[in-house]
Amino acid sequence: MTAQVRWYLEGRILRITGCITRDDFRERDRIILDFLDTGGKAPGVHLLLDNSPLTGAEYQAFLQGFREYSDEIFARTHPELRRVSSHYLLGWVISIAAPEARYLGEAIARAGQLKRRECATVAEAIEFLKSVDETLPRDLV
Repeated sequence: MTAQVRWYLEGRILRITGCITRDDFRERDRIILDFLDTGGKAPGVHLLLDNSPLTGAEYQAFLQGFREYSDEIFARTHPELRRVSSHYLLGWVISIAAPEARYLGEAIARAGQLKRRECATVAEAIEFLKSVDETLPRDLV
């Protein structure tokens, strides 16, 4: 499965699915940078890292790939993530349906000084974003 990055709300919210292997995560970061550079709008772009479509063996493979990816981050051998985390348009990073990856996600967020939140569903994530970003449409679902 390869990373899929699509606008949830044009120019403001990206929804990312399909990251399983370390290479998927690397590709995801390159794609996110392209979206931020070419289509992102002020005051910022929020990321929905949506793992809810993953089930069973895919989810276990995701956890292994995420561990390998985080090893690269802590070894500082992943320049794309540094560029994403320091991008002037990056807003909140919301992780959806990945409770087992919470500890590593929090450590990565601290290392990258990211604004991060865990949510159980996309709907919960959207409600949170509307509560912290007054520029988002109130009728967004």
